[in-house]
This record gives sequence, C-alpha cells and structure tokens, in this order.
Amino acid sequence: MGNNIWKLNGLTYEQPVVVILDNNQTVTLTNCHFNGGMIVISPFATDARQGNSNLVHLKKGTTIGGGSQGAYPHLGLVAPGGKLKSDNDPPSITGFTLVKDVDLYKYGTIQGQMVILNYCKNLQDCEVTYLPAVGDNLPPCFSFGTPAGYTDILAWAELFD
Repeated sequence: MGNNIWKLNGLTYEQPVVVILDNNQTVTLTNCHFNGGMIVISPFATDARQGNSNLVHLKKGTTIGGGSQGAYPHLGLVAPGGKLKSDNDPPSITGFTLVKDVDLYKYGTIQGQMVILNYCKNLQDCEVTYLPAVGDNLPPCFSFGTPAGYTDILAWAELFD
C-alpha cells in the first residue's frame, strides 16, 4: 500500500514511539518492541469510513504496549488513519488500541481495548482479551459517550469461510 515504506527493524523503546506518515504510506515493524505504545499520526484529511489510509505492518513477533514506563501505562497502538496488518509471526498489542481498519491480522494477541473505526476483515487465529484496567483508564485524550447516553452500531457482520 503506497509507494513509501518506512522499515523499522529490531528497535526497543520503553517510551511511546510516534511516527508521522503522509498519505498512503506504510510503516513496517520487524522484531520491534515498543513497550510504551505507538502513535501513528496521519496529517491528511481522512474519513474513517472511506478514503485513504496508511498501513501499519507488524512482522517477526513485534510487540506494542504493555510496558509500565511509558508516558501513559495503557497505551497500545493509536493509528486512526491506519490499517493494521501482520504476517504469520505472532505479534502482540497490549493497551488501548484505535485503528481505522484491520486487514489480515493473524496468530496475534490483542489485550486491552480495541476500537476499529471502519472495518475488520481477516482477523484470524487470534486471541483477543478485554482488560478492565485498560477500558476503565483510557488515555486522557479519549472518552466514549454521547450526549444522548447511547451508542449506535451502524453495521456488524461475521464471515465464516
């Protein structure tokens, strides 16, 4: 996806990692361990239900979140303009996670709370665990709720192939 690919390999950070991507760029993480979480900023205008997005590609056992020394203890992957993808090597995301799309995320774990703004397809052979400590202690810039006091689910489907 996109012509420009950022390749990060074998990096470990306890603090949050911030990556700024232009329109339709890809960041590939190979054997990276971002214990303080990761934020992918997409400074282009996007609609969460259509249009362009970036790709966050996790490879070779990359882990995001779960550390205790980051700027915020419950930060996972925040990429509101990004599509999440992985290879067959099990990745792990722990903490509050927000992505635009999930497409082909396999054999991984997701622990905490995950919000997918648009669609999720090909989430295969994964372990997804809600952690109340994450859901009850969101990062300060996130909150869920509406003035009317309820949330509508616009669409939901499961495909069993």
